[in-house]
Amino acid sequence: LHRVDRRQRQMCIRDRTLLRPQAGYYINVGAATTLGRLSSSTSMQRYELLAEAYFTPWQRRYGTFLLRGQVGYIAASHPEHVPDSLRFKLGGPGSVRGYTSDSIGINRGNYVLGGRAKLAFNVEYQVPLNDKFSLAFFEDAGDVKDRFNDLHMRYGTGIGLRWFSTVSYTHLTLPTIYSV
Repeated sequence: LHRVDRRQRQMCIRDRTLLRPQAGYYINVGAATTLGRLSSSTSMQRYELLAEAYFTPWQRRYGTFLLRGQVGYIAASHPEHVPDSLRFKLGGPGSVRGYTSDSIGINRGNYVLGGRAKLAFNVEYQVPLNDKFSLAFFEDAGDVKDRFNDLHMRYGTGIGLRWFSTVSYTHLTLPTIYSV
């Protein structure tokens, strides 16, 4: 499968560190297309948007909010020919916590197929315990299907512990999943 892929990233973090931002945003927009049916079983276009916003409405010691949203769509002349490796799946860290990685999609028996429409939202509130640790309360929602009209959001909520080292940050979460 030959495709043309273009990604655009925009970041504005107004803080001393990228590991523990208190204010700012991150936007990643991606678009990919096949070159018609040249070396491909179908003509398709894949669009994806990830946006994050950090804000600290009070003093830092009271905490920071993280809002994240993801949306994606694949348009194809023959949707059944879009490979599963290019379709969307959700679940796990960075999408809907409480679900295993890539477990949210289109269920076919014991297998989860990717879908052509993706929508996910995350709200997290991080309360600093000290300079190295924060307590995080979160609510996640998301689903993947072949059409946006068929989405039925799945939810994960929980509490986590964040450790911010000088190299990266590590987290331990205790999520609960539920359906509305």
